[in-house]
Amino acid sequence: MLDNVITVLGSVIVVICILGFIFFNNLRSSWANIIGIGGSFVILIGLVSAVACVLLLVTGVKEGTLFSLEGAGAALVAALLAAVCIFYMLHVMLNRCSTMAQRIMLPFVAYLLAAAFVWRLAAAVLLHLPMSSGEVPGSGGSGVNALPDTIYDERNNAWESLGVFGDHAEYQSNDGRRVSIYHANISGSNANTNAGNFHWW
Repeated sequence: MLDNVITVLGSVIVVICILGFIFFNNLRSSWANIIGIGGSFVILIGLVSAVACVLLLVTGVKEGTLFSLEGAGAALVAALLAAVCIFYMLHVMLNRCSTMAQRIMLPFVAYLLAAAFVWRLAAAVLLHLPMSSGEVPGSGGSGVNALPDTIYDERNNAWESLGVFGDHAEYQSNDGRRVSIYHANISGSNANTNAGNFHWW
């Protein structure tokens, strides 16, 4: 029974890693205002710890090891780690996600980002492949490099440029909010981001 569960989970993890590897750049840019690579790993650790805790409880009850010092200690550590990481995930859901769809998708996107980052890093080290597509979109006076110093949100509030940082530009509003704009967000003189639509002239 446990072997079958591990086999199924392993297969799902491999599929998720492959999907994340393929869609890594699009996911990273479209979810940049909600969660980064570090936060994705925190959520991934929480999800894995929750699964480990359940497996430890099931096998511990079945085999009678749950009430031993080692069994109880392992289950407690897994439960505490899962609780802390899942609390962080709930914090992101409530404070950074603006729609119900984003809240539902967050655990899956975090898992894809974290898994894909590991594969991308391994490919970069072992096969000398670039972590991203190999080019910085917008280099040479287009894309994020061509964005103006001031852009405007849907209410025509001004956001001032903080600069271009590799593959994205950052802007700040008068009340201190920040937004990152990636090449994939830009269409003509508009940018569609998780923080809303921005335009310029």
